[in-house]
Amino acid sequence: MASGRTAEVFAVGDSQVLKLLKPGFNPQMLVAESTKTAAVHAAGVPAPDVSDLVEIGGRSGILLERIYGTSMLDAILTNEDDSIGHVMAFADLHAEVLGISVDSGLPDVKDLLAAKIDSADLPASQRAAAKDHMAGLPNGDATLHGDYHPGNILLTPDGPTVIDWGEASRGDVAADIARTLLLLTPEAVLGAVPNPGNIAALVTEFANGYKQRCIQATAATTHTVAAWRLPVVAARLSEGIAEETGLLRSEVAKLISDSHRS
Repeated sequence: MASGRTAEVFAVGDSQVLKLLKPGFNPQMLVAESTKTAAVHAAGVPAPDVSDLVEIGGRSGILLERIYGTSMLDAILTNEDDSIGHVMAFADLHAEVLGISVDSGLPDVKDLLAAKIDSADLPASQRAAAKDHMAGLPNGDATLHGDYHPGNILLTPDGPTVIDWGEASRGDVAADIARTLLLLTPEAVLGAVPNPGNIAALVTEFANGYKQRCIQATAATTHTVAAWRLPVVAARLSEGIAEETGLLRSEVAKLISDSHRS
């Protein structure tokens, strides 16, 4: 049904899908995703239910409820004229998810980002600076998806469902907004769009509209979202996306310099 950087997705009958990890990735990724997805689903977040963890052909997998729908990304690309409607739906759904607290099953976002920063392709001094900066940022108990973008939203007759909860955590709402804004850049989107065309202008407009509306609908502010940018960008480098590495490393250096001046 689909293939991403870390896993492939297969239909299992009419009611389930199998998310099968690609060779070379740690099976604990799916164990964590199973725990997180079950936790957010139980808390009332619009997320798929979890059935079981399995192993097939030496590969780890997770059985999930099958959601019938169209991805929001496809809807945006096939109906660019309704950009305002897409932005509102995307931002409002994120605000809804951020407004839900999950009692257990999610790590603290600071712990999650710190582990990623430790493995990022950065000088030790910059990794330390990013973590020191993050230590002074607000805590929180909001449900953070960690990979919230239009490709991870399925539009169904019963409403939208958010999928792929492997990066989920709990914490300050501004951290997740900052992460989504990082994903809503032309550089991050290019690889996910088959016929990019004039994607840069579309993505920039979409990101600006999302930021404004999501901040209005949550406890975040422009300042708090900007403050989370440094640890979020530094953590992104741990994902090893070659096309983004140079820009991300330059931005980390600039953000650290700016933080020292402020």
